[in-house]
Amino acid sequence: MYKPPTATNMSKTIDRHPPPRARFRAMGGEGGFRKACLAALALGTSLASPAMAAPPDPVEYNAAIERARTGDHAPALDMLRARASADPQDVRAAKDRVTIASWAGLDAEVISSYLALPQEAQSGLDMIEAAARAYRNEKQFSAALSLFQKGLRIAPGHLAFLIGETMVLADLSKPASIAKGELLVRDVPLNADVHAALGYAYSRIGRNFDALRSYNRALELAPARADLRRERIFAYGRVGLAAPALALSDAEPGLLDPAQQRKVQAAAAAELVRLAPRPSRNESERFLVADRAISRLDSLIALWREQGQGAEESIQQARLDRIVAYHARFRMQDASAEYQALRAEGVTVPPYVLAEVASAYLYLRKPVIARDLYRDLIDAGDPDLTQRAEIGLFYALVENEEIEAARAHIEAVNQARPIWHYEKGQPEKLPNSDRLESEMAAAMAGLFADDLPEAERRFSSMTDAAPANVGLRTGRASVWRVRGLPRTAEADLKIAETQAPRALDVEVEQGLTALDLNEWRQAELLSRDMLTRFPENLRARRLDRLWQVHNKAEFQLRTEYGFGGGNPLTGNRDRGIEAVLYSPPLDYNWRVFAGSGHASGRFEEGKGKRDKVFAGVEYRTRNLVLEAEASGHRYGHGSKPGMRLAASVDINDNWQIGATGEVLSSDTPLRALHNGIKADGISAFLRWRENERREVRGSAQTLWFSDGNDRVAALVEATQRIHTQPHFRVDLGFDLSFSANSRSNVPYFSPSAEAAAMPHLTLTHIIHRRYETVWDHALTLGAGGYWQKQYGTGAILSADYRHTVRANDVFEASAGVATLYRPYDGDYEPDLRASVNFTFRF
Repeated sequence: MYKPPTATNMSKTIDRHPPPRARFRAMGGEGGFRKACLAALALGTSLASPAMAAPPDPVEYNAAIERARTGDHAPALDMLRARASADPQDVRAAKDRVTIASWAGLDAEVISSYLALPQEAQSGLDMIEAAARAYRNEKQFSAALSLFQKGLRIAPGHLAFLIGETMVLADLSKPASIAKGELLVRDVPLNADVHAALGYAYSRIGRNFDALRSYNRALELAPARADLRRERIFAYGRVGLAAPALALSDAEPGLLDPAQQRKVQAAAAAELVRLAPRPSRNESERFLVADRAISRLDSLIALWREQGQGAEESIQQARLDRIVAYHARFRMQDASAEYQALRAEGVTVPPYVLAEVASAYLYLRKPVIARDLYRDLIDAGDPDLTQRAEIGLFYALVENEEIEAARAHIEAVNQARPIWHYEKGQPEKLPNSDRLESEMAAAMAGLFADDLPEAERRFSSMTDAAPANVGLRTGRASVWRVRGLPRTAEADLKIAETQAPRALDVEVEQGLTALDLNEWRQAELLSRDMLTRFPENLRARRLDRLWQVHNKAEFQLRTEYGFGGGNPLTGNRDRGIEAVLYSPPLDYNWRVFAGSGHASGRFEEGKGKRDKVFAGVEYRTRNLVLEAEASGHRYGHGSKPGMRLAASVDINDNWQIGATGEVLSSDTPLRALHNGIKADGISAFLRWRENERREVRGSAQTLWFSDGNDRVAALVEATQRIHTQPHFRVDLGFDLSFSANSRSNVPYFSPSAEAAAMPHLTLTHIIHRRYETVWDHALTLGAGGYWQKQYGTGAILSADYRHTVRANDVFEASAGVATLYRPYDGDYEPDLRASVNFTFRF
């Protein structure tokens, strides 16, 4: 609250001499000047001249008054208080007490002493002014206004009363304060206090730039005035120019008291904090402001702690601001630690800081804490923070696997946000960017809920309506990639690239798509670029993580164990194990691999065994995967060499073809090998995959056995998703197979012709999922028919139950049991087996 010298600093500058010529003009000419002189003369007489009721010792009395003029108020006040008690009728002493108490800033004593004056003494201009100032300082604005207006009725041109009235009206937020202040400036343009009073009135109604202009004008008229220099600093702060305010404060040490100086320093640091998240001139400088803000706050906190008691509030505010700066600098761990420290000290953290803390916890993968904080923000009701918190809560719910709740929440938020909004002074309606944000989040909800058709529909609808929106096009590309359509996604990203070639989301999505397309060099280039430019960004880190995983070696282990039964294909108590080790990629496209395997089973003619070792090379590039393998086999009839060549070609996102040729095929029945019969083979497949919900695959195989038997086989497999929930899905499948052999009188199962039709239902449930860690289990039930030439038809029943765990992108393990009940040569043979599979990248 501005206090001009004529109102509050008279204890140091009181002047009882007539005003200068300029003040003479300001007071309304000759009449005003005469009244002012009479008022000053009356006050001087009361303090320096003998009165009718003089104190017992005039010398002592006058000496005390003179000491009060120099700032030593206590002796005079003590004397005057005693005098008031001894002689309440001593008007001179009573009036002097009002004046000196005013000098000492004892506003309550001024008021009580003024009220104790006789009625005629209360009408003295000096008494009215002192009491009015005291009432204003005590924030009794109505009483102060009444006294200033009383003084104006007595002395209409008295400038101190005019200024006081203007400022009290400003204290009361009355619009009349501006009109009176502007009128004063027009009538008395060369008076600094008049301009300062108008500046104060402007600041009270928020016209801060006008206030700054008024204070600057006042300083032009009275550049030596320290109080005006202080008010100018505060005015700079109110208009948001904290840096100039700090520069002015630093240029005059001691101008502000410690509390005021802390406030100016804190405002300058807070200004840096507010600027920290703003876009920078270039990417390399985006954290410069945040680093400066943190450094300044660190220094201020250390400085203020040295100042001791009285700085606690400033230190607390600086620590709160530092949390915001930590967030802007992506020092999320520091932000959360500071928040916890403040909470432990019992500090109430304001909503604007809670918004940054919630975001920090979400970044740190602590969605439960983030969820609760976002809910608190929404309950707080701050409109600016609520919209941000609504989106933050959606992602917190998603990351906490509360998918249904997240979907319901974002749909409600989206419906509550209007499509259009109106800017003040703008007659045309404008698109609501907040609605677009919630629409995109609602589309992403479909992706998180595994409702990919809905996610694609919503993104396509928005992208078609706004084809130049890079975010929408990138979002749709992301959905297509997840649906197994990377080439379609790539086409969309190429369009986005023409509009924003260096945008983070575009490049990250291009990198992820490149990995799906076996575009290894492109993936590496994009990954390195993203990590170099945005090392703190979680999506950039995710792309780099997947690239690093791709460059690891890979170990695979497959095991199977049969529990009894008389399966003529695998034998009784059969076992199988195979391990293979792949090298890290060589020259991007190549991997070498080596492994070994063992299989055994008991048959009527004895126990059959097969051991093999193999090594080969794999070539992976866009649209093509090739494998060449050489192997050695031992199955009781010496060592036999084998070889395998395989190729698969992606025609587009929907069609894939492939073929495999083998010398000593891995599909040779173990019983045939046990009897010294091997087989070579060739197979081919054609796959059509619409998306993750529908697929058909057909394959054919020919095996040439060394005993002269020729086998042909065909298999058609089809799957269709029939139900999807966020953690549960149901797939309907249908397998149709046929095989025929040229010879049936052989020591292994070799029907002259057979066919099977097997519908099956697969139910998959995610038991636990947290980021890259997923644990699910699946149950597949099948029931169909089997036909074998010469043996007629029969039923086939199957069941498979399996648990799978995936962790940290490098580990996957599954374990399950399966049973099959079907006839062989007319006899039903139950088959029960367990399997364990393991993949690890290192």
